[in-house]
Amino acid sequence: EKWCQLPDLTPHGIDIRVDNSDGRRRALADDFECRNTSKLLHIRFWGSWKDDHKGAIKRIRVRIHPDDPIGPGGVDKDNKFSMPRPEILWEKEFTAGAFKEALYHVVHLGGEWWWDPATGKSTPGGDTEVWQIDLKIDPAEAFLQEGTPTKPQIYWLAIEVDAADGEFDWKTRRWPEHFMDDAVWD
Repeated sequence: EKWCQLPDLTPHGIDIRVDNSDGRRRALADDFECRNTSKLLHIRFWGSWKDDHKGAIKRIRVRIHPDDPIGPGGVDKDNKFSMPRPEILWEKEFTAGAFKEALYHVVHLGGEWWWDPATGKSTPGGDTEVWQIDLKIDPAEAFLQEGTPTKPQIYWLAIEVDAADGEFDWKTRRWPEHFMDDAVWD
């Protein structure tokens, strides 16, 4: 199944810090819907470097979590928004050389917002370059996502990044063109 949510490529986009280069562990997660049973063989996401100071990604850790839906169908009956459940269904680490990164787009008109939710610091015009990251997964190690058109399954993709010589973020999607709930950070 091919599915891809494109990033916000306008000056209204917000880039949310996901790297751990300052010693703070950060993870971001977003939900996605699976409408057929298949192996997850490719993950693509977009990011930026603060002030366009491109560092090096040393490691990317990805995890798949089940969904904790809103209200009585979920683990937390008081949920006002769905969120990833704590259990990990699948995880994999990609070290430098095991993924591809390429400049995807340059945002003009002052760049985009850059935000670090762990510190609360936000910077208007914090970057202009959008980088595409592609992770290919060996079928023998791939996550088997299960769902059907009549009974889709919702999962959460969580990402952590170890970076050097720069601050890396995960890009937001253009509003309102995204699936269900907003992404979350931890």
